[in-house]
Amino acid sequence: MRWLSKHDVSIALLSWNGNLLSTTVSQETLNAQLKIKQYEKYLNSESRLYIAGQIIKQKVRSSLSLLKALSDFYDIDLSTINKEIERVDYDNINILMMYEGRIASAYWSELTKIFDSLARDFHFEGRKIFRIHGI
Repeated sequence: MRWLSKHDVSIALLSWNGNLLSTTVSQETLNAQLKIKQYEKYLNSESRLYIAGQIIKQKVRSSLSLLKALSDFYDIDLSTINKEIERVDYDNINILMMYEGRIASAYWSELTKIFDSLARDFHFEGRKIFRIHGI
């Protein structure tokens, strides 16, 4: 967050369903036209779905790319991710969110196996989301 702040990047924290929880803004003057365009995209369900789909596509590509590279050195099962990729529906935001969750679960499951094989004493249990007190 410091890096984003240093580079004058505003941050919007959203709840699981897209409601605005909080924002941080840079000390520099905000570009009002940009904010208006961003809100217009959010209010347009087609644009919002398209943007969400593009973000998730890139996340899945990156996850799959890393696992494929690691598969040269470790026993990695890509079958779950490959099945999910075949059945994704980019026309429904709820299904898209479930899809992203299943891909992330499979990704972290495979990474956990690798971490356990490298350092059994570490006891990596998977990615955890920590709550900040009061949020």
